[in-house]
Amino acid sequence: MKNVISIISPRSNRPSTVEMVKMVKSSQGRWFSCTFIKKDGSMRIMNARIGCHKGIKGVGRKFQKDNLVTVFDAQAKEYRMINVDTMLTFQCGNFSWSVQ
Repeated sequence: MKNVISIISPRSNRPSTVEMVKMVKSSQGRWFSCTFIKKDGSMRIMNARIGCHKGIKGVGRKFQKDNLVTVFDAQAKEYRMINVDTMLTFQCGNFSWSVQ
């Protein structure tokens, strides 16, 4: 049986932005699933990964905000940005984090 780590945070006591970015980057290229609130207010469930470099032309964003993480979306097969400040759930392997 696998050991599963589940963390449930109250909405008023979320981890900091830096900790959330480290949590996403700790997936180290493995596929993960997350739920977050998009800029227009709708909820989005995304299966994605970081560290994917296929099709990159070498041009990127010059000024990137600290709360945004660039990931490769499995459904759209394109790169997307995730705002970690609006993230509600994160699941990767045996680790699961959610906001109550």
